[in-house]
Amino acid sequence: MTLREFLGGDFTPVEHALYGLLMQVVAIGICKLLGFTDYITMGTLVPILWFWGREHAQAESLLRKNTTYPELRALAFWQWKYASQMDWYCPVVLAVIVWGILI
Repeated sequence: MTLREFLGGDFTPVEHALYGLLMQVVAIGICKLLGFTDYITMGTLVPILWFWGREHAQAESLLRKNTTYPELRALAFWQWKYASQMDWYCPVVLAVIVWGILI
């Protein structure tokens, strides 16, 4: 299996992970400036929730055509397409690694 196949057919998961890292660094800085005591954890949640919401919205739009309650069915991230799962997992893994290093 090649890296491209593992990532779901393209390199967007790597791109999402890099954007997530940038978002995490900016969010940690903003949370620290605002005086939050747990600023590292709060900054880490930003890319995780951002990309989860993005992939949820994409799954919901695909389900909207032929299912009832697509909002709830789209919450089942284990049923998303593999490429969508990787688009979410890669930023999450990188954010957690950075969180573990900074804590």
